[in-house]
Amino acid sequence: MQRLHTRVTELEQDLASCQTSLNNIREQVNIRDIHLQQKNFKINELSRQVSSQHEDIKILSGQRDRLQELMAGDSGKPQMYSAMALLRHARRERDAAIERRYSMEKDLQQTKYEVIVLNHQLMEAIHQKNKVSQLLDQWQSDMANLLGVKVEIPAKSVTSQSAANTISTEANAKSTDNVT
Repeated sequence: MQRLHTRVTELEQDLASCQTSLNNIREQVNIRDIHLQQKNFKINELSRQVSSQHEDIKILSGQRDRLQELMAGDSGKPQMYSAMALLRHARRERDAAIERRYSMEKDLQQTKYEVIVLNHQLMEAIHQKNKVSQLLDQWQSDMANLLGVKVEIPAKSVTSQSAANTISTEANAKSTDNVT
């Protein structure tokens, strides 16, 4: 019985040890999965960069081929003449770019001027709005004062009339008392 109990204890220890080892292996696998995902991400990013660079190489190759054709010339002219044509072409492109720049600067200046004019108009509108607002406040104040005076006058006359009625009623009562 003792040996059986010892054997069960040994098996439980072996099982616990195996579970610990299994948990360690799972953690290592999880860590490796994370590293694998990171490396896959890097591979995808590098693949995109390579594709982009291939596209850039194709574009540059095409430009190189066109320049070589310009340099060689269609009729076999000397290379110096082709270089001059290339230089004239580059100068025309530069001049066109300068013209576009000046045109854009002119448009920018015009737009800045329009913004200044619109800001000035906005400030005038705000100033006029403030004036109208002040006039409205003054008008409301004047109307309140005017209505307050009109309300007070009838109230005073009603109070005076009721006081006069009270006095005449009291006088009539005294006179009837004196008669009796």
